[in-house]
Amino acid sequence: MSALFDRVEDVADRLLHPSFTESLDGTLAQRMVVVDVETTGLDVRRDDLLAIGAVSIADGQLDLSSGHSALIESDSTPSAANVLVHRLTPRRLRHAHSPTQALEDFLHYAGHAPMLAYHAPFDAAVLRRAVLKTEARVIRPVWLDVAEWVLLARPEIGPAIPSLDDALAAFNIPTADRHDALADATATAWLALKLIAISEDQGIDTVRELRRRLRRHRTLRRWRG
Repeated sequence: MSALFDRVEDVADRLLHPSFTESLDGTLAQRMVVVDVETTGLDVRRDDLLAIGAVSIADGQLDLSSGHSALIESDSTPSAANVLVHRLTPRRLRHAHSPTQALEDFLHYAGHAPMLAYHAPFDAAVLRRAVLKTEARVIRPVWLDVAEWVLLARPEIGPAIPSLDDALAAFNIPTADRHDALADATATAWLALKLIAISEDQGIDTVRELRRRLRRHRTLRRWRG
């Protein structure tokens, strides 16, 4: 089983763009970018990106002075259910940025840093599709799923992945009234800082090792049902 996991990890690492591979061997103290996106719906194959929020963490601290956020133009109308969550009405989106400009600005902000998100596979798929659609290129940054990380660090919270609000409560992080991507990214960043401290105490000292353990944890959790 261990050998199979190692082969899968080797293949996954080779799929990364060379400019991102250096971050794998960096410590958990390196700069990492915590991301949250808002979309017109929940279908990553069809729904459009409406907003990006991101903040940076490094050396155990959250840099609130240099957060990044952008509203993004879309040809699609958000579903009523999603508007209730993110409150991005057509009126609020009237002065949104073009997808090309918004994504260029975000990718410049993120650089080659690892990206973290709560339910990262969703955010990764949305951003990958948006960049492919606007720039006709594929991005393959290092992603870490904070939702899976919660269960890796605190198995007693599981077996099901908790909502972000429940995860924040479990780690005694205040849950402010959050209704935009930047606020959600900031809340996720505070959670990630708690998880980094726990992981370092567990002997996880590189992004590569954390990524490996998260993937194994997710696979075993799914096998167990």
